[in-house]
Amino acid sequence: MSGDDANVMKQGLAAYNAGNKAGAFAAWRQEANKGIAEAQTRVALLYVRGEGTKQDTIEAYHWLRLAAAQGNQGAWVELPLVAAQLSPAERAMGESLVRMPNGAQNKTP
Repeated sequence: MSGDDANVMKQGLAAYNAGNKAGAFAAWRQEANKGIAEAQTRVALLYVRGEGTKQDTIEAYHWLRLAAAQGNQGAWVELPLVAAQLSPAERAMGESLVRMPNGAQNKTP
């Protein structure tokens, strides 16, 4: 992770701790889109809880799968918990998002 990426991650944490969940989501989502596993895990957890964004377990699953594929331990812990909340069709939708090229990862047009 570059110094700039580390700074954005810290800014996200500061925003989260200050109660600015939307600011944290925006910062971490920026880094998640770059493929930073820690940011992907944090974005997923915000989706799970509906903090700073709408609650969306399919998106949470998608980001956790990406982070877990990079070996992020937090993602490995959370992934089965989120997967258990999804129907087989929802899980398939999440898997299809994982296979999409970066930048085309929204499940709705």
